[in-house]
Amino acid sequence: RAEPGVAANLLDAFEESAGRWIATYRELGAQQGAEPAWLEHKLALTRQSTFEDAQAAAESLGARWALGERPAESLQAAIEKQLRTLVLFVNAPAGISGAASQVPGLNAVLVNRKEPEGRRNFDLAHELFHLLTWDVMPPDRVESVEVPHGGKGRRVEQLAENFAAALLMPSATMRARWQGRDRDGDLHEWLNATATDLRVSAKACKWRLVNLECFSKSDLQGIND
Repeated sequence: RAEPGVAANLLDAFEESAGRWIATYRELGAQQGAEPAWLEHKLALTRQSTFEDAQAAAESLGARWALGERPAESLQAAIEKQLRTLVLFVNAPAGISGAASQVPGLNAVLVNRKEPEGRRNFDLAHELFHLLTWDVMPPDRVESVEVPHGGKGRRVEQLAENFAAALLMPSATMRARWQGRDRDGDLHEWLNATATDLRVSAKACKWRLVNLECFSKSDLQGIND
C-alpha cells in the first residue's frame, strides 16, 4: 500500500526493485526443483460483501489455520505454508507500507520493515486479503494506509481493513479481554497493553472494540490517540 502523496518516481523504483526480487526468487526456486503453486485459495467475497462478511471470513480463516489467541505471532508462517507465498520484509520508501503480487505460480507479499510492529502485522493481514480476493477485487496501485472507522474510503480497502482487524484480533479474544479488564484502571494503559500483547497498534485495537460494540463511538471522546 502506498499513500496518495508518494512521488510517482519512488513508487516506480520500488516496484522495479520488488519485481527483480520476486523474479529472482522464482528463478532460484525453479533451479532448485520447486514446483509452482498452481492451486489457488480464494475468499468468497465481492465488492457487495458487508464489513461483517469480511470479518466473518477472517475469523473462519484464523480458525482453519489454527492461528490461536495471538494470530500475529504465527500469521507469516501460516501464509508461507498454507498459500506457499513468499513473504519479504524490505526497506521501502516512506509512505509505502506494503504490496501484494501475483505472477504465474507464485504469490508474494512485501511489507515495509521500517514500520512499527503493529503496522507491519496489519499490513501483512491486509495484503493477504488482496491475495485471496485478487480476481474479483484487484487492489489499487495507490491506497490510503489509514485504518477506516466509518469514513468514505474505497470499498475494497475498507473490506481489507475489516478483514485484517478481525484476523489479528479475534472476537472471542477481544471480548474476553474486555470483560476481564480492571474496570477501575486507566483505559489508555489497558489499550496499549492489550495491543502490545496482540502485536497490533492501540488505535487498531480501539476500533476493533468499537466494531464489536464493546463501547460506543461516543465513548471515544475520552480516548486520546
